[in-house]
Amino acid sequence: MKAICNRAKLAESMEYVSEVAQVKSPKPVLQCVRIQADKAEEKLMLSGTDLELGIKCEIKEAQIGEDGQVVVNAGKLSSLFHELSDETVTLQLVEDTFEVDSAGGTFKFYTFPADEFPPITLSEVPLSASVLATNMAEVINQTIYAVAKETTRYAINGLLIEFEDKKLTMVGTDGRRLAWANVGVVSGSNEKVSCIAPPRAMQMLARLASHKGDDVQVGVRIAENQIIFELPEVTILSSLVEGQFPDYSSVIPKDHSCRIVVSRLEFLALLRRILVFTQTKDTSHGARLKPEDGKVIVDVPSSEVGEASEQMQAEISGEPVQIGFDPKYMMEPLRALNQEQVIMELKAPKVPMVLKAGSNFVYVLMPVTI
Repeated sequence: MKAICNRAKLAESMEYVSEVAQVKSPKPVLQCVRIQADKAEEKLMLSGTDLELGIKCEIKEAQIGEDGQVVVNAGKLSSLFHELSDETVTLQLVEDTFEVDSAGGTFKFYTFPADEFPPITLSEVPLSASVLATNMAEVINQTIYAVAKETTRYAINGLLIEFEDKKLTMVGTDGRRLAWANVGVVSGSNEKVSCIAPPRAMQMLARLASHKGDDVQVGVRIAENQIIFELPEVTILSSLVEGQFPDYSSVIPKDHSCRIVVSRLEFLALLRRILVFTQTKDTSHGARLKPEDGKVIVDVPSSEVGEASEQMQAEISGEPVQIGFDPKYMMEPLRALNQEQVIMELKAPKVPMVLKAGSNFVYVLMPVTI
C-alpha cells in the first residue's frame, strides 16, 4: 500500500473515525482504523467500528501508488495528522509497519492483522428518505437532550425517528420531559417508517450534518436492525435500540388555560440566574412560574442557597396559572431553538406545561411541587 494524500482531509476524516473507535475497548483492534487504498478508483477509504456504531469515510484527494490496506491505532494516528502542518503526507505499508512521511519527518506505527478488523456490513435496503443536512442537524439538536441517559425502559434510551407523509419526526423523552420536532424531507415514501436510534449515532450525525452546505442531503436507510445515514464521502451505520417507544401523542396536552409569549433569549438568561438558587451539589429545587398582566415572574421561595425572584415582559392571554418546574430542564430546549420568541401553554398546576416554537417544535415538561 502506498498513497499521497491531503493531510487536512485525513485529519478531518480521522477525527470522525477516532470518535467511533473505542479507546477503552478490551479488544485492541476496536481501537483501530482500517485504511484501504484503491488505485482503480484513486481513493482512500477509512473505516472504524465499535460493533454497534460504524463509520466509513472516503477521501478522493489522494494519489494511489499501490493498492492495499492497513489497520492501525486510530487515536494516535488522528493526533499525528492534527499536529502536522504539511499540505500532503505520504502513507505506505512497509512489511508490518505503517509509515507516515512528512516534509520533515518519518513516523512509524505498529499495525494489526487486517483480517482481525470486524467487517462493516451495510444492509441492502431501499432509501427511506432524503433530508437536507441542515434540517437533519436542527431536528436532532432540538430533541436529543431529552433522551433518557440510563433507564430500565430501554426503548427511551434512544431517539424515535419517524418518516410519514414526507415528514421527518424525532422524539426524545426520559419520562420527565418530552421533545418533539419535525421537518419536511426532500424525497421519501408516504408510508410510515420508524425506528429508535442510539443517541451516540445521532450526535455524530448532527455534528457532521451541521458542517455541510445548505444544499447537501442526508440519505436515510432503515433496515430491520440497522439504520444507515449517507452523506457525501461519509456513511454512518448503527444498530437500533430495541423495544416499543411510548405513545408520545397521548402525553402532549391538547388544550390550555393560559398562554405566555416571551423572548427566548431573555427567558433563557433569566433562568440561568434563577438556576443559581435551584441547583446545589447534592439537591435540585424547583422554581415557580407566575404569569401576571404583561409580565411573568419566576421565583424560588426558599432553597439551601436562599431566595430569588425575577420578572420579565410577556404577552399573557387566558386565566393565569402558577406552576412549579425545573429550570434546568427548561433551559435545554431554549438553547437548542433559534426562534426569537417561544410560547408556553399552561392548563393547571399539576398538568404538564408545554413550550412551543412555531408549528414544528413541542416540548412537554412535567410539573414539580414547590
